[in-house]
Amino acid sequence: SSDLHEQEGVSDKGELGARGYEYEETRRNVEAARQRVDLNETQIELYKKNTAVRPAHSSDAKTTVRCPLRICDTKRIVPVLFSLPSPRARVPTRCQSSESSRPSKSGACRGTTTMPEEVTIIGGGPCGSLLALMLKRRGYDVTVFELRDAASIKMEPVETEASQAGGVDKLKNASARSINLALSHRGIESLKAAGADTCIMDVAIPMPSRYLHMKDGSTAVQKYGKDDSEAIYSVARPEVCAKLVKLALSKGVKYEFGMKFSKMDRDGSVTFESAKPDPETGKTTKVVRDGGCTFGCDGAFSATRTAVNRHGRLDLHTYYVKEGYKELSMPALAPGHEVGHGKYAMEPNHLHIWPRSTFMLIALPNNDGSFTCTLFAPHAELEKLEKWDREKVQEFLNEQFPDAVKFMPNLMDEFNDHASSPLVMVKVSPWNLNDNVLLLGDASHAVVPFYGQGMNAAFEDCLVFDELLDGPSATLRGAIKAMTAKRQPAADGLNVLAMMNYHDMAHNTSSQLYLLRKKLEGVISRMFPVGWIPLYTMVTFTRIPYNEVLERHERQERTLTRLTWGIAGIAAVGLGAAGRWLLNSRK
Repeated sequence: SSDLHEQEGVSDKGELGARGYEYEETRRNVEAARQRVDLNETQIELYKKNTAVRPAHSSDAKTTVRCPLRICDTKRIVPVLFSLPSPRARVPTRCQSSESSRPSKSGACRGTTTMPEEVTIIGGGPCGSLLALMLKRRGYDVTVFELRDAASIKMEPVETEASQAGGVDKLKNASARSINLALSHRGIESLKAAGADTCIMDVAIPMPSRYLHMKDGSTAVQKYGKDDSEAIYSVARPEVCAKLVKLALSKGVKYEFGMKFSKMDRDGSVTFESAKPDPETGKTTKVVRDGGCTFGCDGAFSATRTAVNRHGRLDLHTYYVKEGYKELSMPALAPGHEVGHGKYAMEPNHLHIWPRSTFMLIALPNNDGSFTCTLFAPHAELEKLEKWDREKVQEFLNEQFPDAVKFMPNLMDEFNDHASSPLVMVKVSPWNLNDNVLLLGDASHAVVPFYGQGMNAAFEDCLVFDELLDGPSATLRGAIKAMTAKRQPAADGLNVLAMMNYHDMAHNTSSQLYLLRKKLEGVISRMFPVGWIPLYTMVTFTRIPYNEVLERHERQERTLTRLTWGIAGIAAVGLGAAGRWLLNSRK
C-alpha cells in the first residue's frame, strides 16, 4: 500500500501516463471496495470522488504523487468515509509520542495522516464538558459518557398542564442540585481558553460585593475588590452544564447519555452499560472503551476514583466537615408587589449573607428574579431543628432571618422536604493510573463551597492540563503523568482556604476588629500593590496557585498582626501621654 503514498516517476508507468494511472488506480480500489463492503452505486461514486489522486507536482528531477489517505486500505477507510459499521470500530493508528505526530491545536497530528487519540471522559457535568471542549480543539476524538439522559442534562422542557395553559415549563432536571455557583477569574480564564466564555457570561449576574444582614437589623456592604470591575458572578449549575454540553455537541464532541460506569480494568479499559433497560427488549447495552485515555470527571463521589483505587493504591482521604446545608429559595415577586428592585425581593448585584456566628444563610440571584438560598449550620443544629414542630422552626427562622423570611412563602415546605446534605472534602494522591487515566475536578479534590471556588478550581484543572499540552514535545500521556505534581499542592491549599473563609463569613464579617484589619490591609495594598495582595483578591481575582496564596497570606498576616499591635501600642502611648498632660494642666 505504500506504493500509493509515494510513487516516483509516474511517467514511467507506460502508455497510461499520469492521468491513465490515476484512473486505473481508482478503478482497482473501487473493485477492492466492492469485494469487502456492500456499497450501493451512490456510495461508489462518492468513494471515487474522495479517493481521487491529487495532481502530480514536480520537485527537482523527481515527480511525486501523494495520496491524502491510505485508499488501498479499504477495509478500514471505507467505513470511516461512509459511516458504515466496521467489523471492529477501532481507531486505525494512534498519534505517537514524538513531536512530529503530536496533535496540534488545529486538530491534526503534525507530519502524519494518523487518526487522533481516543479520549473517554466519564461525567458530562461542567468539568467534563469543559475538558471535552479543550481536547476537541486540539483534535482529539472525544466521547463523554453521562449517567443522566439528554433531556435532563440539556434542560429540555417537558409539557405540563401549566405549560399548556401558558405557564412556565417545568424542566426534567428539576431534581438536580440547585445550589448556585460563584464564577470568578480562574473559571472565566478557563472558559476563554475553550471558547466558552461568551455563552456562560451571557447568563451570569455580577456581584461586586457582599451584602451583610446583621442580627440587630443593620446592614453593610463589603466590596470584594478595589472597585466594581472586580466581581464574582452568580450562575445556576444546571444552566452552566446545559450550555457547555450544547456547545460541546456543536463542536463535534460525542455524548453517550444514559450510560452508567460499570468497571475499569488495570490497563485502563472502561466498561459502561445503559442505566435503563431497553423498553422493548428489556436488555441493557454494554460499551467497552479499551484504548486511548480516560478522564474521571464524575464528582465528589466518583465511581472512577473508586475503580482507580482498586488498581492504583491511592492515598485517599475523605473528610466530612461538621457543617451541612439545606437548599431553600426566595421566588421572584409577582407583578404589582415590587419593592424597588424590579422582580427581585432584594438588591440582585450582591451575595447576601446573614452571619450568625456558628451558622449562616446566603442568597445568590438568578436571572428569573429569584434567589437561591442555602442555610449552612452544624449537622447537630440542623438535626435538632428537624425534630422541632413546624411552628417552633418557623419562629426560630423568623427570629434569625426576619428580612429574608418575609420573602420566602415556601420556606417551611422546603425546609421539611429538603433533607440536610453533607459537605465533604477529598484528597487524593496520585491523580492518575498509569499514563492513560486521570482524575480531575471534584473527583480528585472535592472542596467545601465556602470560598465559591469548587467550579473555578475544577475549570482551572482543565486549563492547567491544557497548558501542559503546549510544550514542544508534550503528549497527552505525558501530561497525565505530570498533572499530580503540577496541580495537587494547589488543590490541598484550597481545602484549607475554604474552611478559613467559612469562619470569616459566619463570624468575622460582623466583627469590628476584623473590619478594622481589612481596612488597614486595604491601605497597605494601595501603597504596595505588587508586594501586598489581600487574601480574597489572590484567591478570586488572580491565578496564583492556591498553595502559594496560602503561604503569602500567612506571611502577610504575621506582618499585619505586628502592625496592628504597633498601632494599638502607639495609640495607647498617645492616650496615656494625653491623659498625663490633662492631669498636669489641671494642677
